[in-house]
Amino acid sequence: MAITLSGYLRYSELVEKALEKVVLNNAADVKAFFLIQTKLMVEDFAIIIWFNSLRRFTLEAHADPQQTECGRARIYEVHKRIGISINAQVPTISVESIIHAFMIQSAILNGIINLGNMEKFRDEVFDTVMPGYQIDSYQETSHLFGLYLDDIL
Repeated sequence: MAITLSGYLRYSELVEKALEKVVLNNAADVKAFFLIQTKLMVEDFAIIIWFNSLRRFTLEAHADPQQTECGRARIYEVHKRIGISINAQVPTISVESIIHAFMIQSAILNGIINLGNMEKFRDEVFDTVMPGYQIDSYQETSHLFGLYLDDIL
């Protein structure tokens, strides 16, 4: 659990630092910002999201509950600060919707990682041709997350 919590905290802190460098005037700016951060997640933190898919039945069975709560609380506080910062720039976007967007962003990537590229096993392509199973994780995650953001922003 500590690896997933510290990795996701690191990602969240990088998003917070990136937010300090931009001005967001409207929902379109917020969406564009989140999609840039999605690229960071896919390229540099996808393994953390993938590990987190093991959380419920594998990692939590051996995790320390206080350490887990503390780690999740730290992540929540970063997300809350990000939400407050975005809300201060674009008041029509609630802090809660930003916090929730982080969960949806991770859930989308998690599903794509777990179900995508099913034409492979250990990075070896099967003999059976399955072109519909070949996906670009960033493109698919960005597309789906962008649709979600269009709905909530």
